[in-house]
Amino acid sequence: MFSTNFIKKNMFPSYPLLFFLISCFIYFPLSAQYISHGPVIGGITHESAKIFVRTGFDQPFILEWDDDVAFNSPLSATISIDPLKDSSVITELTGLQPNTFYYIRFKFNGNADIRQGRFKTFPFPGAPSNFTLVTGSCQETANMKVFDRMKELDPLLMLHTGDYTYPSYQLDDTYPAVYETVQLSWRKRYEEDRMVEMLYTVPIDYIHDDDDGFGVAMNYWTKPKYYLNANNQVVNYFEVDTLPIQGRYNHMRAYTEYFPHYPLVDTSQGLYHKITIGNADIFFLDTRSSARPNHEAFQYNPSTNVWTFNPDTSYTILGHAQKNWLKQELLNSTAKWKFLVCGLPFNKRLKMLIQFGMTFQGSVFNIGGETGTGFRLAASFSNYWAGHIHEQNELLDFITINNLKDIIVISGDTHHNVIDDGTNAGLPELNASGLSVTDLSLAYYINQYSAPLGYPVLDSVWNKGGNGLGLNPNFKNAFGKIDVFGNDSVKLCIVDEDGVAITCYTLEHSSIISTKEHTLKTQLHVFPNPGKGIFNVYAENIQTTQEPIRLYVVNIEGITVKELSTFHKVNNFEFTADLSNLANGIYFIILDSGSHRTAIRILKQ
Repeated sequence: MFSTNFIKKNMFPSYPLLFFLISCFIYFPLSAQYISHGPVIGGITHESAKIFVRTGFDQPFILEWDDDVAFNSPLSATISIDPLKDSSVITELTGLQPNTFYYIRFKFNGNADIRQGRFKTFPFPGAPSNFTLVTGSCQETANMKVFDRMKELDPLLMLHTGDYTYPSYQLDDTYPAVYETVQLSWRKRYEEDRMVEMLYTVPIDYIHDDDDGFGVAMNYWTKPKYYLNANNQVVNYFEVDTLPIQGRYNHMRAYTEYFPHYPLVDTSQGLYHKITIGNADIFFLDTRSSARPNHEAFQYNPSTNVWTFNPDTSYTILGHAQKNWLKQELLNSTAKWKFLVCGLPFNKRLKMLIQFGMTFQGSVFNIGGETGTGFRLAASFSNYWAGHIHEQNELLDFITINNLKDIIVISGDTHHNVIDDGTNAGLPELNASGLSVTDLSLAYYINQYSAPLGYPVLDSVWNKGGNGLGLNPNFKNAFGKIDVFGNDSVKLCIVDEDGVAITCYTLEHSSIISTKEHTLKTQLHVFPNPGKGIFNVYAENIQTTQEPIRLYVVNIEGITVKELSTFHKVNNFEFTADLSNLANGIYFIILDSGSHRTAIRILKQ
């Protein structure tokens, strides 16, 4: 037997080296890295969670979870990777307690992987609760500082609204047709270091956008382009690429195999779904899978070389099945707060930019280093909700006639971060879409063109500020922060990559379109009601903006069945509506003054 003195004197020259070698012997075999991708935590509820990992370890291994960080009494499950799913697996944990932190770790041949995770279960459904969410989209550069800031807030969940690593050009925009390449795109999503580290402790939910490989709409890439003819005139046109239907199937399949997702309603129609967190319902909307391509909303007259934008009612952003699902879920929801989460901005005032672009469709602009015509500008914004005016109005009217309250939109795609209180957007909206991009000046540049025409962006598109709006010079990458305070209020903030709040806005409960107070509320009066066909309509205290005022009739689904009148700024208004050609039943007369929407129920007998 060797003495201690012999070991110290003759075998190791110094204590530091001794400590290093012993550390290697003790810790390296017990703590190694077997997991190559993940853990990614998602599908959180008040009683369950889903965990994704990818590993080259081809034998069964152990997942442990405990509400004690020291893992004194862990529960465990033996799991195995699926070779047919790129050596990955999604495991669901059930029987968890609400509002509780859980810690997870993985053991391979008894050795704990250095990658561990943590999450908090949601409050019990319906319980008034205080919690924080973060949101954002568009990450394509090496600057990932926003994810460090998100992690510091310890949010319950990240709502990712798309353009997640831009595989459409980092790989190839035809890649969806090959499933192995789609698998590669998911590996790339889980390899961005600073976001990966955040995902160990911040669960995520995600909906795809165009640069995630789905195209602008339904398997189409449409690119507005132009050339100069022999007379030096601008000739605009669409270049339309049809993506293979196999690509759509591959994307849907990969989402279910490599993302710890919530239950999906119908993957043949899209990835839309619902989450409940305490007293909030969150509706993730798929605005790409069933949308019609934007070139269908434009018509060209070759004799005049002029395009018109005239979408019909088939120009949908949701598709029939998803729209009906959303309406029914909104009607059935008993949650205090309802969030509509989608890849594309809802803001209805963006139609102003479509109109502006069509007016100057033959002019060439350079905006933020991008060259194109007014037609390109109009075509780009026509993909947004504002271009789908029929469906947008149908949804807003449905909300109005059913007196649905406390609905907030969370959106992405635009490469900037802005907020509106609902006056311009139609519903209060947080558009957070500059997680990691090179330029966040869209609202600023739009303002340079719209302000001289009497449409300053700060007031007429995003009235609660954001990147480059008003006197704010902050063009840093940023994310959205959503604080829910029980049944009392929701605070929306834009937080930059250094943790500085660019702008914040608080919504009190029971706001429909805007929480902005009016001295006098717009009121509609109709007589006789019930009536047989002729109805006298009187409106008073009309709240107006630059927008024309519309008076029209919708059915109980919010679908417009008759246009009555369009007029401009007035205080009071009288109109005789002839509804003799409509079937007997319940209808609503709607007055939309741009900043305010008012409805009155009528019965035609």
